[in-house]
Amino acid sequence: MKRPAFQFYPADWRKDASLQLCSIAARGLWIEMLCIAHECEEYGKLQQNGMGFSHQTLGKLAGLSPQTCKKLLGELERNGVFSRDNDGAIYSRRMIRDEHIRKIRAEAGIKGGNPHLLGNLVKQKDKQKPTPSSSSLSSSSNTEGGEEIEFPAKLQTSRFRQAWNEYLDYRKAAKFKPLQPASIKAQFKKLSEIGHDIAIEAITNSIANGWQGIFPPKGQKPMEARKTVVSL
Repeated sequence: MKRPAFQFYPADWRKDASLQLCSIAARGLWIEMLCIAHECEEYGKLQQNGMGFSHQTLGKLAGLSPQTCKKLLGELERNGVFSRDNDGAIYSRRMIRDEHIRKIRAEAGIKGGNPHLLGNLVKQKDKQKPTPSSSSLSSSSNTEGGEEIEFPAKLQTSRFRQAWNEYLDYRKAAKFKPLQPASIKAQFKKLSEIGHDIAIEAITNSIANGWQGIFPPKGQKPMEARKTVVSL
C-alpha cells in the first residue's frame, strides 16, 4: 500500500546549498520529481518497469516541454541535487535513505522490536531531517564522535561533505559500530584515490543498498570520463 504523504521540512529545503544554487524553475521541477518518485514502484527512484524515465516522459508528467525539461535536469545534475543508479535512473538520496530506515523500523517491529536497534531509531527520530531534499546540511563535525577530521584536498567540497554527513546519519540510524578516527582517515584516503565524483556515488550507493561500508560501484568510471549517459 502506497503512503499518502511524505515528510517535508521547508527550513531544510531552504538551507540546502546545492538546491539553492539552482534557478527557481529547476527547483520547481525538483519538487515535481520528488512527488513523482513518491509514487514510483521503487520508492524515491524515477523509473517504471525497471526503466528510468526519459526527459520526454518526465517533461510530460511535470507539464514541461522536452527541451525545457532537459535543460532544467542538466542544471539540477550539475549542482549535485540528485544521483543516478548504474543504469542512469535518477533517484533522491534522501528518499532512498529514509525508505531504508523505515524498513529497518518495520523489520524491528515484526520481530517484536530489537531493544537496541529500535531504541536507537526512536532516538534518531527527532534528530533526523527527513525532508526529501537532495542532501543533508553540513555539520560542524565529520565523525561519529563529534570530532573534526580534515577532508583530503580532493574531497573539500560541499557536495562531498553533504554525502558524508548523510552516511554518518544513516550509520547512526542503523546502529552500526561507530567508526574510529583512524578508520575515517583511512576511508578518506581511499575515497580520495578513487576520485571526487565516484567517491560520492560510492557513498550514496552504499546507503541505497543498506551496506555498512563504502564500496565503489563495480565497473563505474568517473562521471567526467563518461562518454555515454542513459537518456532520461
